[in-house]
Amino acid sequence: MEQYEYVLQIERMAAISGKSTSVTTRELLEKLMDTEMELAKWQSFRRQESYESADKPETEAAAILRFLKDSFYHYITDQKQSDNHLRAIIRIFNYTEPQKKKIASAIAERINKKNSL
Repeated sequence: MEQYEYVLQIERMAAISGKSTSVTTRELLEKLMDTEMELAKWQSFRRQESYESADKPETEAAAILRFLKDSFYHYITDQKQSDNHLRAIIRIFNYTEPQKKKIASAIAERINKKNSL
């Protein structure tokens, strides 16, 4: 049986309400992970299309500003990858090692405050 047909079969079995099925939790979790990966792939394609269709920066400073703008946007809106976007922002600003340590300490302190509430 093809992978696609197998996935459809799992979906059909999971949709049957009130009847016992042979679908395991593991199979449903695998389907969920596959679906999430597929969604991430299409979101990446969509993001790439929007970048390619946007006006190209004319100078290096404009390119850096645009990258910073995009990094900040994704830092705020993409919770799963926020650490990577924050690292990119810190790299753009070319902070010194002591400044990076202070930033890391401040972030850790905020997280600890949130967790203690």
